[in-house]
Amino acid sequence: MQKAAFEAAGIGARYEALDVPLERLDDVLGELHAEGVVGLNLTLPLKERGFELASTRTPEADRRTEVRVLDIFQNAASVRIDAGGWVDYLHLVRWRGQWVILNVLWELRPPAPGSAR
Repeated sequence: MQKAAFEAAGIGARYEALDVPLERLDDVLGELHAEGVVGLNLTLPLKERGFELASTRTPEADRRTEVRVLDIFQNAASVRIDAGGWVDYLHLVRWRGQWVILNVLWELRPPAPGSAR
């Protein structure tokens, strides 16, 4: 799915799934950095450790993020992500034994009264 998106957008990148145990994450991230990898996705529980290891973070990244699984039925699921200034609703499907994102809907939160955004 990611590969097709890169190709459709004309982006010369590749997307590879790596099975990394939590106890190896520090080493694997160091290896990827040494190879010049400039972006990656992590899933829980790796995401939490990756966040701790990040050398730089934006103020937005330091905000609270909450992930809630709303429903799972056979090979379909809905998830809500509250992340700082926005809310995401994800539709996922189980494809070839792994959960993949099929669709994302998102909305920006309105600014709090009296705040500038």
